[in-house]
Amino acid sequence: MTADKHRQVPALTVNQWLPGWEKIDFDPEEHRAKPAQHFYLFSLPARELRSLSGIARRMAKDAAPRTEDLGIQRQHDPERSEEIGRFVEYGFPWSTLSDARP
Repeated sequence: MTADKHRQVPALTVNQWLPGWEKIDFDPEEHRAKPAQHFYLFSLPARELRSLSGIARRMAKDAAPRTEDLGIQRQHDPERSEEIGRFVEYGFPWSTLSDARP
């Protein structure tokens, strides 16, 4: 991944708003949030996506064969599970916001 903090990634803006949605009452009290009118579609190299997601290659302890080393499996991380749950429910970037942030 590049060290440039201001890197630009070309993206397409995709309009997802449907005319019929104008007739819907998006009431947050009823858990009906108004969807964004568009989303972005872009491409990144797999290596860069792995780097951004925190995925790293794990090695077997003491060069033991993978079938014998139970430690090769990622240990359960409750915070990571919660973040994945928020991503599934709310999507990005809202899944990364804490309760303290708007």
